Amino acid sequence: MEPTDRNIYRVGFGFLALAAALILIGICVNAQADDFPPGEDQIVPLAVGERAPFDGQLYSTDTAIRWGFRLQSLRFQLGADVDRAHAECNVQTELLNTKLQLAQDRFDFDTGLLRSDNEQLRSQVTDLSKALAEAGDTPWWRSWTFGVIVGVVGAAALAIGGAYLAGAV
Repeated sequence: MEPTDRNIYRVGFGFLALAAALILIGICVNAQADDFPPGEDQIVPLAVGERAPFDGQLYSTDTAIRWGFRLQSLRFQLGADVDRAHAECNVQTELLNTKLQLAQDRFDFDTGLLRSDNEQLRSQVTDLSKALAEAGDTPWWRSWTFGVIVGVVGAAALAIGGAYLAGAV
């Protein structure tokens, strides 16, 4: 692969990581609780049988304390839930970052293997090209094939010539 292909894959992995981060942020943002009605609290102590100065609900002191504790515990629970949700989001983000890093490492490893294979193939092609060039540069009368043919023909000529001379004498 060319270096530009590697850069394209890195940019693609970067966009993938950005999209994953944006999705996690969207998931992790909690909806805020409804706001309480505006205005000041009106707390008026009443005695039994006394008329209330405004419309509303009357709570006993024990009920008001229980509701106060319940509201306080809900605030703590909300804080704990938000902290837990943030922790879960951080874990998910770390997991996605780890997966992304593993994918990038695998890509780098595979690219390195392909490059080394490519270099080996190029060196083999260069060696074969040199061997072909050397074989093609040898004149035909200096090749081993020509030497064998000349040797066989010469030996045959000597044998025939020797036989002829032996028969003529």
